[in-house]
Amino acid sequence: MASIRNGMATVCLLGMGFLLFQCATQQEAIPPQQLLDQIVLEIVGNRIELRNPLPRSGEEVEVMVIVHNRGNRDAKRIPVFFYDNLRVFSTEEIDLEPGGQRRLIARWKATMGSHTLSVIIDPAHHFKEINRERSEVSTTVLVK
Repeated sequence: MASIRNGMATVCLLGMGFLLFQCATQQEAIPPQQLLDQIVLEIVGNRIELRNPLPRSGEEVEVMVIVHNRGNRDAKRIPVFFYDNLRVFSTEEIDLEPGGQRRLIARWKATMGSHTLSVIIDPAHHFKEINRERSEVSTTVLVK
């Protein structure tokens, strides 16, 4: 079975009692005419950076992303949420001019266990003009 969705090709192969799942993504450039009248906010590098990526329980960790506006419109009062296992632990509201970027840092207190830390730009989708191609990112942290 093969399918294409939102520029992402997914191939699933079944056989001999096991499942092989392969996912390939092509980073397609957005044509300039599609950038008109859009806010294109992306998390640079599609990653979260952690100061102290191997924390112990009780330690504070800085969670950092860089947000860039690739669109041709000003982004005003755009919410950015930081999550730990789907629970909000910090929020920011940002303004970005076209071509601008901003580093966001939130502090997270580590507790024992496995945690999925996520950063999502406008998670409630209040701003319909935002292109959401690269507006969220996650990482897993194991705390001992």
